[in-house]
Amino acid sequence: MKITLLGTSHGDPTKTRFNTSSLIEEKGHLYLVDAGECATASLIRMDLWPEMIEGVFITHMHLDHTGGLPMILEQGLKRRRRFPEIDPAILLPDPDAENFLRQWLKVNHVKEENLHRISSFQTGEIFNDGIIKVESFPTSHIQKDPAKPDAGSYGFRITAGDKKVFFTGDLSPDFSDFPSAAADGCDALVCELVHFTPESACERLVKLDLGRLVFTHLGNPWQEPENQVKLTEMYKTIGYPMTIGYDGFQFTV
Repeated sequence: MKITLLGTSHGDPTKTRFNTSSLIEEKGHLYLVDAGECATASLIRMDLWPEMIEGVFITHMHLDHTGGLPMILEQGLKRRRRFPEIDPAILLPDPDAENFLRQWLKVNHVKEENLHRISSFQTGEIFNDGIIKVESFPTSHIQKDPAKPDAGSYGFRITAGDKKVFFTGDLSPDFSDFPSAAADGCDALVCELVHFTPESACERLVKLDLGRLVFTHLGNPWQEPENQVKLTEMYKTIGYPMTIGYDGFQFTV
């Protein structure tokens, strides 16, 4: 698996970082975890195209994770004739989101009748096309609403062959909802870094068997070079490589 961080900022884009989105490439197949604003432009600048995306997996319904999704779909539909065999799966963590997304495309005069595979998911295996498998694990970033018990926030474990990468999505302020057991043993952990202190995360991450740790979704302090030096020093004890991600950062497992 090849992973490219398309956007690595927190809820607000900055001068050097777009909102959250990550590209997965496996055997010529393309998928997205989250689709923050400018995901489409980021793909095009890599000589890739939205109509090549075969799956979009949204960790939770916040605009910094979903703001670029309508454009991904609009651009993909516009040029579907180039890749007629691709029917992308759009998986959303809220059953109301499908209807709202379809309506938003409709009022923007997007002919979305060819989007057959927009659906919601809960916990467990949510996607498997024989190339990658996606499993979802609940987090507490979005508090459950009794009126909407099926809506929530999730982390994803992506498996391709014998390789596994875990994407945390957004977590709670004390890091207690991090799905440690699901992430343990993965070849890489792509972890947000805005909603908790890095000290609280380090206490748990040092106990895991991981191939590498990549921080994304960075809060403002961790976008500053001097604080990145401090973070690197703090994480020297975890026993596996740690990287502070940036827009365009790529790695392979």
